Amino acid sequence: MTITTTGYYSTGSSAVYDLLREYSPCTVERNRNNSIEHIFLYMPNGLFDLEDKLLIGNSIHRSDEAMNAFYQAMKDLYENNYQVFGNYKKRYGKRFMAAVENLIEDLTEFRIKGSWYYDNEMKFSLAHTVASTLHMICKQPVNANFFENIHHRGKYSDNITRYAFPTEEVFYQKASAFIREFFSMVQGNSQGVLLLDHLILPHNAFRLPRYLGADELKVIIVDRDPRDVYIDIRKRQERTGEIPPVPSDPKDYVRFWDALRDSERMVQQPEQVLRIQYEDLFCKYEETVSLIEGFCGFTPDQHKYPGRFFNPSMSKKYIHQYKAGADRTTTIKYIEDNLQEYLYKA
Repeated sequence: MTITTTGYYSTGSSAVYDLLREYSPCTVERNRNNSIEHIFLYMPNGLFDLEDKLLIGNSIHRSDEAMNAFYQAMKDLYENNYQVFGNYKKRYGKRFMAAVENLIEDLTEFRIKGSWYYDNEMKFSLAHTVASTLHMICKQPVNANFFENIHHRGKYSDNITRYAFPTEEVFYQKASAFIREFFSMVQGNSQGVLLLDHLILPHNAFRLPRYLGADELKVIIVDRDPRDVYIDIRKRQERTGEIPPVPSDPKDYVRFWDALRDSERMVQQPEQVLRIQYEDLFCKYEETVSLIEGFCGFTPDQHKYPGRFFNPSMSKKYIHQYKAGADRTTTIKYIEDNLQEYLYKA
């Protein structure tokens, strides 16, 4: 079985990840003491985009573009090291791209040498420029792009155009096999429950039963008081100068948060998805730990290393941050008035 923890930006899912590391059944992948976030499912042009393109928006134009975009996105994760993302070539060798290529081949029904206009791009070409000049000297028609010629853009290494029109049954069968191969690749020779960080986002929870059952993948979504999320974002910005991918203007932040949560598809999956409140890890520690244990199928005696990675008494500084600092009173009041349903109520 695999368990993943997730949440929105700065909502504290890493706290649950660290808590689960204290349980003997869990095996985790570590890199320089930082958890690795596997984003291949929900990243732009990831597996979930492939699902939507092939099952909802498919056409003779969309089919190859969908699979090629997926291939290029996976190749990017394979070849590049984004610290907590990717670097799969070094981590797993050729096994990752082999799984990607197997999925594409399993979905492909037709292969041709031809290409569509969006498979090409115009690039400077010395040979084309010389040919155009000779045509002009000989008073022959000159190509409109005097200096440029057509080149293939981001096609697979064989420049073949592939078509796939899978049924839902076929797509989910092949895609599920791909995910299982990924889990096996990450787990390697280790035993126990595989613990992964941010394998999906809350937006993706409704998709899970189509791919894997609760006996294969469980998800713990962590919510956090938006007042503290806002303060955390502002502190990070002030400390590092980093521009967060979340609006820092209070009015924009409120509209963003509301739209973000409204965009979720709420589904009832109690066997596969557990939603908890970040603050409860500190204010209701025993109760919340018991809830997580029951969901994961763990027993209290399997909590072999309590406090080693997650210490509730030391981490209380991360909750109710919005109460400190009179200069933030007006801002916090605005968030409270407009995001009432998401505030933590102890």
